[in-house]
Amino acid sequence: MAGGYPGRAVLHSPPWRQMRLAYAFLANAAEYTSDGKLWVLGGDIDTFTFDDFPATVPALSFVAKVLFEPAECGAAYRLGIDILRPDGESLNPSQIVYELRPEVRVEQPDRPVGAAMVLNIQGLSLPEPGDYRFVIRVDDEEMGLLPVRVLQRQAQ
Repeated sequence: MAGGYPGRAVLHSPPWRQMRLAYAFLANAAEYTSDGKLWVLGGDIDTFTFDDFPATVPALSFVAKVLFEPAECGAAYRLGIDILRPDGESLNPSQIVYELRPEVRVEQPDRPVGAAMVLNIQGLSLPEPGDYRFVIRVDDEEMGLLPVRVLQRQAQ
């Protein structure tokens, strides 16, 4: 599989940036609470198996966290998520974009600052079996990708 094993995020950062993708994964459900805790139900999804196609994933959470160095804080960034089909075409041509503005922590000004997000997806339609990819970008620069394998169940 090009781009890594299913379920294992391939993390990389452009060499001129210090920010980095700390993690990315799929779960049945996830939520960040106001006190910064991440709650996950059924995490680390890397494969889906369906009888027929097109198939629908009723509910899915995409979870990611980007770490920014203090010198990168205070600026606005665009975190984009693109879901690619096995043929490389986008399932969401408009791309999902979140605006981030990390701020230096007054009590720890020399430590990286994390910007985390949960994208809850309802009714994701998968047109065919194959290797899909969730591509994570910051300001249009690819930070990593999360490969997901979609299989068709064999008749018994």
